[in-house]
Amino acid sequence: ARGRLHWQVIERVLGRWIDEHPREDWLLRPLLAETPVADVLGWTRAGTPIVVLGRMDLLAATRDLAGYWVVDHKTSSQIDDKWVMEWRLKPSISRYIWLTQRQLDKPVLGAVLNGIELPYTGYPDGKCKAHGVTHFECTHSHANWRIETTTRTEEVLEGWRVTQFATAERLEALRVATADRPGDAPDAWLHRMRGVAQNGLHAGLCGGSYGRMCWLAGWCESGRPPDASWLQRNLAHAPWRPFDWTKPITPLRDRV
Repeated sequence: ARGRLHWQVIERVLGRWIDEHPREDWLLRPLLAETPVADVLGWTRAGTPIVVLGRMDLLAATRDLAGYWVVDHKTSSQIDDKWVMEWRLKPSISRYIWLTQRQLDKPVLGAVLNGIELPYTGYPDGKCKAHGVTHFECTHSHANWRIETTTRTEEVLEGWRVTQFATAERLEALRVATADRPGDAPDAWLHRMRGVAQNGLHAGLCGGSYGRMCWLAGWCESGRPPDASWLQRNLAHAPWRPFDWTKPITPLRDRV
């Protein structure tokens, strides 16, 4: 399909971004790109470590190396004020700022949001009135971008930290409640899963609101049958592993 996510469209949009943002105009000095970072936030009441980790798009520093900035590259079909506000408040930004503060000895001044638009301009083979060529050929000409900054106060980071602890406790309670027990029948954990609260019901996350669809929606709709074969037929075991979790992740202080 020759839509807005076609590789040629992306190549043209990024090429235009690079042309309009020459490196000599950058106010920051790039240090580490696409770098995994991890640290221990704390421990649950049961003693399980709460590990915060992710892959940072870019760690940059001021030109005089007096402080650091976290840079997050994002693409969207529309970059506007609503998009900026959504990403300014994202917990992922808090996570990367907290990790950077914890592992480096100079202040983290904030985060840079580099929003690049991959717009939907119409049917790919339709003719653009503005440029006289197909939409596929001129999508990059309609692209917009925003470079915004955001910060995190100590109070905001503490609120993020409290939320992470609460989430970790809830997930550990779920793991304990559904874990295999001595003498269990093979599908006993599924019977216990039927008693787990559907927290997504009131957030619009079960049926696909806001573009998000729970993979277990069909199971809940079917009455949560305690039948492992249903899960095997409808789900694929595919853990999210953006990098190799089994290898130690070197702290930022040893890489900068």
